[in-house]
Amino acid sequence: MLDISKIEAGKVSIEETDFDLHGLINSTSGVLAPQAEIRGLQLRTLVMPEAPHALRGDPYHLRQVLYNLIGNGIKFTQSGGVTLTVSSLGESEHAVRLRFAIEDTGIGIAPEAQERIFESFVQADDSTTRRYGGTGLGTTISKQLVEMMGGQIGLNSTPGKGSTFWFELPFKKQMVGLVPEASLRLNDIRIMLLGFADAELQALEQDLATWGARTGRAAGVEAGAARLAEAQSLGHPYHLVLLREDAQVEPNRLLARLRNSRSQKAPPTVLCTPGVSQIRSAEALAGGFVAVLEMPLEKRLLFNAIHSATAVQGSQEGVISLSDYYAARDANRRRYQILVAEDNAVNQRVIVGILERAGHRVRVVDDGEQALDVLENERFDVVIMDLNMPELGGLDAARAYRFMDPEAIQVPIIMLSADVTSETMKECEEAGIDAFLSKPIEARRLLDTIASLIAKRATARAASGDGAEKTQVVINPATLSELELISADSTFMPELLNGFIQDGEALLRQMEAAVAAEQYETLRDLVHAMKGSAVTLGAEQLCQTCVGISGQTTSELQAGGPRTLKVVREQFQQARASLLDYLKKNQSAAR
Repeated sequence: MLDISKIEAGKVSIEETDFDLHGLINSTSGVLAPQAEIRGLQLRTLVMPEAPHALRGDPYHLRQVLYNLIGNGIKFTQSGGVTLTVSSLGESEHAVRLRFAIEDTGIGIAPEAQERIFESFVQADDSTTRRYGGTGLGTTISKQLVEMMGGQIGLNSTPGKGSTFWFELPFKKQMVGLVPEASLRLNDIRIMLLGFADAELQALEQDLATWGARTGRAAGVEAGAARLAEAQSLGHPYHLVLLREDAQVEPNRLLARLRNSRSQKAPPTVLCTPGVSQIRSAEALAGGFVAVLEMPLEKRLLFNAIHSATAVQGSQEGVISLSDYYAARDANRRRYQILVAEDNAVNQRVIVGILERAGHRVRVVDDGEQALDVLENERFDVVIMDLNMPELGGLDAARAYRFMDPEAIQVPIIMLSADVTSETMKECEEAGIDAFLSKPIEARRLLDTIASLIAKRATARAASGDGAEKTQVVINPATLSELELISADSTFMPELLNGFIQDGEALLRQMEAAVAAEQYETLRDLVHAMKGSAVTLGAEQLCQTCVGISGQTTSELQAGGPRTLKVVREQFQQARASLLDYLKKNQSAAR
């Protein structure tokens, strides 16, 4: 109500500032992804490579429109998904007009209701309000904001099949000399080049290197999948795959083979093909590719496609901060105690800065001897060590620590080094190192690795019945308290919690069927959906376990199928009992 009243009173002003379109879109979808997961929906974003990303406009209100329309799509869709597509309608040297289309597979809107959908307090009909909730203000606010930004908005809808809400907006393009260097770089982005000929690779690798990207190559899907899995296990995963079309195999089948391999969840994949038609491109995008590029590759389109798939956060206005991104993506608000063993003062400051900005508590020592002394007397969630330190290096310190207590499930160790030779990585693996990260350290990679390792440890502890795991929070009361503030309606919390319980029980039944049928990709998707529900209600123990399971390879899921299911079922029942107890106490207090 406050937003619409401000708009109608003329108290909302449109600002103009530089922003990164790709970062804004990916961050916004990251915030909404948990809502889609809770409903078992797929949320996709497709930014056409022709659309420039270094723009000047009003990122705050653009993000609000996207949030409203994508959120509505999720709310009114029961199965299928929601897709945001961004395309260029035309550009000049200094300006561009973009089209944003939010397509859902939801309930659709009757023709007579479409004429009124952008009016205040209007939904398709009263039964929609009763079933899905809400006042209908999201579309009204969106229309007002789009028009204030100089654009237009509309929709196409078929009842029972879904809707496409679209809007078009003009933007200025940032002046070339004023675009932040980071927006024109792909620093530390790791890209797998799959299926390219040697003659094609030389020019492609040279272009990517000039942007700061790191590349790996493989001749075919199976070899590429093996390299992706190896990189993931060593703690430096690839962020993107460029897949060269094989004339003998249909592109979507190639992508399916890559995703069904042992490389865990395949990174975003761009199709590079000698010939592109509108129909062929649409088929590839529908099949799961994030972009389709025609060969020979045009440098501007290549950069845009990669940047669109990998841009997440930035310091510019309109782009979510690093800490907010991780809170939104994982909704994992736990703060960890981390030991850092690093002798270089500059590196210490960088690592501590990354960790503390993400909310973690950090203890720093200068060498391996000091690390062992501290580990003997204090407990940590993660240890980060530099490979080469005076007195005692990271590798020897790790070996000594593992020898001190070889039977226990111990704290994960992350090794840092500028030496990324295969021999060094093999030594680290043999010493019991959980992850290896190359220097210079990239914030997103470090935080991703920490989250993944801790989640896997939680899963292992739960599966082994480790008593220490019983102290982990089942339901975070602070999260429930925050949810209570959303609505004063006395039925809100009971409906929300009972809905979680009913949906969770249904997911468990589907998981049992997936394990029985040995459908492990389906099992991973179902566990991922349960994680989204657990996140919302602060079921921290269940969430941690689901994160770990979602990151397992197909072979790992196959090996631990029944046991994995047992762990999820037990932790869901604990969360269920805690939520029912919470409801019982609140009902007693209300009397």
